[in-house]
Amino acid sequence: MLGQVPALVHGFTLAGFNMSLKTGPDPAGTPKRREQLCQALGLDFAKLTGAVQVHGAEIIPVDETLAGAGRDGSVPPIPHVDGFVTDTRGIVLMGMSADCPILLAYDPARPAIGVVHAGWRGTIACIALRLVGVMERCFGSKAADLRVAIAPCAGREEFEVKEDVVRLAAARWDGYQMFFPQRDGRTFFDLRSTNVGQLTAAGVRPEHIDVAEMCTIRDERFNSFRRDGAATGHAALLAALV
Repeated sequence: MLGQVPALVHGFTLAGFNMSLKTGPDPAGTPKRREQLCQALGLDFAKLTGAVQVHGAEIIPVDETLAGAGRDGSVPPIPHVDGFVTDTRGIVLMGMSADCPILLAYDPARPAIGVVHAGWRGTIACIALRLVGVMERCFGSKAADLRVAIAPCAGREEFEVKEDVVRLAAARWDGYQMFFPQRDGRTFFDLRSTNVGQLTAAGVRPEHIDVAEMCTIRDERFNSFRRDGAATGHAALLAALV
């Protein structure tokens, strides 16, 4: 869906192209890989902007004063956030993951974009709902106008959780059970459907939500912490208005 938008450039990396500066194969080579990816997408590496993701639900706007934070280790990343939004052309937002969903929102009216890392804690804290609210407050976006894509992530019956996660969800949502399928006595968290539910609850139209159905745990084309452990690299979703 978003591939049809000329004003938006975005991409999601595969395994074998580690984008983490700290973990996975050859983290020392990550700055070069990030620069190569920006070049391939026609984006300015100097404005590649990343965060110290903490599996939370904080989202901040990014302007030229923050552009380039965390791009290669020479400039500290933005601390303590799991998402950002911008309406400034040329700023490259980067979300990192190795099983968790990354959401990319696009407002064609402003235009503006948002990128969030929706880990299980962030999903419990309704980061998708917050993304819509932040874009409404910062840019005057209307939920019904937003287009949102969800990148490849762990599938419906692959992201196993314990009862403590279910209890957290039960304290926040009615009907939480539908997002925790059971199989062979084990409980799984359907991260995709939960985030889709939050987006539609915020007013995003279902036909404006595009979900990648590939499972990062089952599909070895993708990085997966759950499958490969700490040795795995991290994927990145990059997005910029042009």
